[in-house]
Amino acid sequence: MLHKSAYIKIEKQFVDLLTGLVEAYEFKYLARFPDFENKVKGILLKSPNLDSRLEEWNELTRKIENWKSGKENSMLSNGIAWQEDIVHLKIIDEILFNQLENDIAFFTLPMNQNTFNGQIVKGVADNALNVRVYSLFVQLQLQNTKDFPETIYLKVTHDGDSEFRSYEQGIVRKKTMDTFSMMNKFEVDEKNIEERAEEEMDKNRFCAQDDVITDTLTTCPGLFANYTISVPRGSHACPEVKAGANCRSFNLENSIQAINVFAKIKYQTEKNK
Repeated sequence: MLHKSAYIKIEKQFVDLLTGLVEAYEFKYLARFPDFENKVKGILLKSPNLDSRLEEWNELTRKIENWKSGKENSMLSNGIAWQEDIVHLKIIDEILFNQLENDIAFFTLPMNQNTFNGQIVKGVADNALNVRVYSLFVQLQLQNTKDFPETIYLKVTHDGDSEFRSYEQGIVRKKTMDTFSMMNKFEVDEKNIEERAEEEMDKNRFCAQDDVITDTLTTCPGLFANYTISVPRGSHACPEVKAGANCRSFNLENSIQAINVFAKIKYQTEKNK
């Protein structure tokens, strides 16, 4: 028979796992499981009878799974289905260009595409819900490309705080447990940027494509979010190229014409909409 202190330790581990599971479900369905924190506190403050508490935990677990099943059934009955697409946005923002001259810049992809500062080459469908990004490719469109090394590396970071349109609750904000970063490279004289973008996105992903619809905490973040672009510098002289880092001395000042952002996304749609 377990000593009470051993049970309490196991119980704490169970609560941590259950909390993680609820957070994963909430992030997937963009909804809140009703009153989870108070339900947990209520069980912990109840009678010290361990058998009684174990039954309470089992009952709460059943309620969580029933809530999840209800969300799945609601999505099915409303014809909610996952779609896949590629988005191409062209940022034209002098302030952002000036930031990148110092090798780091910050930008936002807004849900309201009418407020986007640039050109929407291919945007998100108007009826898209729960838009998740699982891969990005960012390219600097440069003038006077002869002044640059053949290949430039960029590090792109998603800050984890995303905005979504939910089919039940309208606009919601959700934050993942982690940020997501990836390194991408582009050739300054690339002739077919769309094709290169798709190749790079297939190789470099924030998360596995299937994680979009699983119940794990690695579920992909939302497209509409804040991002950081940085230009990692090595110690080697230009125009030498080394994997993962740029040569130290090329200058982006007055050279950026646009920033192309490509994103592979999955999103949900309702039937007849």
